[in-house]
Amino acid sequence: MNFEWWFGVLTSFAVGWAANWAFQWYLAYSATRADRQKYVAIAGKYTTHSFPKDSEQVDLVDPSGHCEITHEKENVLRLRYDELAVDHAWEATIWMDSPYAGSMAWRYVRFFGKEPPDEHRFGFKRCQVVSKPRQDGMPQTFIYVSGDNDGYGKELWTKQR
Repeated sequence: MNFEWWFGVLTSFAVGWAANWAFQWYLAYSATRADRQKYVAIAGKYTTHSFPKDSEQVDLVDPSGHCEITHEKENVLRLRYDELAVDHAWEATIWMDSPYAGSMAWRYVRFFGKEPPDEHRFGFKRCQVVSKPRQDGMPQTFIYVSGDNDGYGKELWTKQR
């Protein structure tokens, strides 16, 4: 075995390793970029509507609150929800399992007008994201939210234009 043989083996090993690394980086970058675009599309301002107890019909005329969702990183979203009926506000972190479903951990940051609240209230909710075309053909995003117990019920959030 001469020097030229070893030089060829080492050169081909280095070139093969560099090509493999570059291709793996490209695959990872393109996959996360596509996912990031899906999660960024969820971010925005929403009007919230509560489902009446024991009903599957929601009143879209009477909103129950306003919510703003921001994209934090990868599949993590943050939201702030201001209720209209009482002076409550809560914040949540949403971990999206897919672009269509996720889980959130929430806590009150203002409770009956007192900020920070005297008592610590928190919980978990599940959400489902649905995008449907409006009458003008543009997509409309809806988020269905269900609470972790019967006291909080279900809500429908509609993205503002």
